[in-house]
Amino acid sequence: MGTEQFSLFGDAERPAAPAAPKPLRRRVEVFFAVRPDAATAARIDAVRRQLAAAHGLKGSGVEAHRLHVTLCPLDIEARSSDVARVCEVASRLSPPDLSVAFDQAMSFSGGPLVLTGGDGLGALRSYQQGLRHALKQAGFDVPSYTLHLTLMYGDRRHLVPSTPVDPVGWRVNELVLVHSHVGQHVHEDVAHWPPR
Repeated sequence: MGTEQFSLFGDAERPAAPAAPKPLRRRVEVFFAVRPDAATAARIDAVRRQLAAAHGLKGSGVEAHRLHVTLCPLDIEARSSDVARVCEVASRLSPPDLSVAFDQAMSFSGGPLVLTGGDGLGALRSYQQGLRHALKQAGFDVPSYTLHLTLMYGDRRHLVPSTPVDPVGWRVNELVLVHSHVGQHVHEDVAHWPPR
């Protein structure tokens, strides 16, 4: 006589085994940006250290080689044909030739400490609007974006209100298309205007 096994689930079907987790996709961003020169990056880092000390911030600072001001974030795949189209749009524009100055520091709502500014960013805002318009004319969805330079991430407990700082500025004469591997601290330059 065989032994009959009874199901714990009665006549109902057994629950399906849990599905294997989907592999996590790393977030990648492509954006147009301008960058400070090395001497300005050192001054920006000094401002970051002063602000961190004054406000008791414990986040991680952005490395000098990754400091940038995003002009237009793009919703495109970094290895797609859209990159070539975006580069074509940028090549039809004059490269930037303007001055910028940041004179305020503050925390954004998610915790990043950033530099912002008023009149010292006027010429860059105009350039940003022209680039955004050209990209939209070419069929790209380009959200509006507040110009800022991120100094550090990670301290959500201590938010810095808008605080005046000694102006930090530089001459902008290059536009860069950047491929950022978010969370890996890697920025790849895709193209430069004027070309290097």
